[in-house]
Amino acid sequence: MRRLLFSALGILSYFGSLGTMIAFAPFLAGVLLPRTVDSGPASPLATALAVDLALLLGFGIVHSALARRPARAALERRLPAGTSRGFYSLLATVQMLALLALWRPIPEVVWRFTSPAARGTAWALFGLGCAVVVAGFLALDGAHLFGLAQARAAGARRPYVEAPLQVRGLYRHLRHPLYTGTVLTLWATPVMTAGHLLLASILTAYVLVGVRLEERDLLRTHGESFASYRDRVPGFLPTPAPLRRRRAPRPASRPANGTSGRSR
Repeated sequence: MRRLLFSALGILSYFGSLGTMIAFAPFLAGVLLPRTVDSGPASPLATALAVDLALLLGFGIVHSALARRPARAALERRLPAGTSRGFYSLLATVQMLALLALWRPIPEVVWRFTSPAARGTAWALFGLGCAVVVAGFLALDGAHLFGLAQARAAGARRPYVEAPLQVRGLYRHLRHPLYTGTVLTLWATPVMTAGHLLLASILTAYVLVGVRLEERDLLRTHGESFASYRDRVPGFLPTPAPLRRRRAPRPASRPANGTSGRSR
């Protein structure tokens, strides 16, 4: 029974997190889903702003706070061993589902591209952002990221051993491809409404603040290994080697890996 319960938590957290990641793209693009960033029940402006801000700030604050070391330690003390990461991922899934289901559109247009070339470019950049997210995710250990591996180990009553950090895929060129791709999909649209702008602005700010906190935690955890990786590899945009900031070489005690989302 213990193994069944822990496995159920891990599976729910994994597929719930993966499902909301996938659903976010059509939500932004305005396709497939019954409610999207620009479609849904009409509301007075004040109501729409209040609901949307509550959804965005609630997600950002809770998601970031629980990713920090003191909060993680508190969770680990109060939850069965090996379940804190799954609980964290499941909570983030519930918050994302609430955002997708309860979002109120604010339809005033901020910009609208009318030429086929401009619209095509916007959609091409949106597709590129989705591709970057997929490639970044495939380079990570998704079972660890969403708590499935930890829950399975706990259900089997064996210690969870995190795999050594390694550089793979896009993480050879960017430290945060998941965030790069997400920000690109947020802003690459041929029609930017006020509601979409609100969503893009707050989530971009959340990403920028979250990355700073995440890298601070990673530096504390992995020390010179992560510092060396951070010095070699740009954060969000590929940068030609001659333009990168040169720093004194650091000894690497462990190889660095893709980092976006690993402590979040």
